[in-house]
Amino acid sequence: SANSALSLVNAVVSLVSGLLLVPLMLHGLGDVHFGLNALAGSIAGYVGLLDLGLNVTLTRVVAAHLERASQARSEARSEARSENRSENRSEDRAADLTTTISSIFAFYLALGLAGGLAVMVVGLPAVNPFQVAAPERSLFALVIAIVGLQTALTLPFSVWNSVLCGLQALPTVYAISIVQTVVRLALVWVMLHRGFGLLGLTVINFGTTAITWVGGWWAVRRTHPELRLDLRRIDWRFLRSIWQVSVSMIVWSAAGYAL
Repeated sequence: SANSALSLVNAVVSLVSGLLLVPLMLHGLGDVHFGLNALAGSIAGYVGLLDLGLNVTLTRVVAAHLERASQARSEARSEARSENRSENRSEDRAADLTTTISSIFAFYLALGLAGGLAVMVVGLPAVNPFQVAAPERSLFALVIAIVGLQTALTLPFSVWNSVLCGLQALPTVYAISIVQTVVRLALVWVMLHRGFGLLGLTVINFGTTAITWVGGWWAVRRTHPELRLDLRRIDWRFLRSIWQVSVSMIVWSAAGYAL
């Protein structure tokens, strides 16, 4: 099937890209900057603790919406009089789903900004908890600032990937991932051979990650325009209920990382 084929291609492309990038970056960056790049990635990775499983929930909600919409269309075909009522129910469900998407986006945006700010603070030369050598502190601070911004935006924009998974649009998800991986590999090769170094690599990582943000949003907008982001429809009660359990989940996740 198309899903299986693209999944395999995506896995192979990711594997090959990883195998090629390590020696390429090690040669192009040198030992010190290669280590700083790995350190920046590790710091940003801890922000993944803030993913409280809401993307999985959103995928399930979207899948349920898709199933109910399909059932409603089937019922409307069998009973013409119910067509208007079916359309109204479909619009109501789309509005509810827009509220869920917008609420999770807003919550992830707040968490992402907090996590991104924390990443940026860690990179400040005055803080320097990792004892980065003096000649590299300014560069590392700039790299961490870009990584922090990328981290802050990645968490909220991940909702579109979850929506696509819920819509069973896995070929689109795989295609976006393949394009992002290939473009990143090509740009890294060019930039490192032209001597742009660690800063150039960080900018490429940010730009190619944006491909997944824009690609996911565009794919959802093109196929299901009724599913949109509307910050006016945020459900604050839903956000409060999430917040009540989020702290404990973050603590448990942090404990798991530590152990």
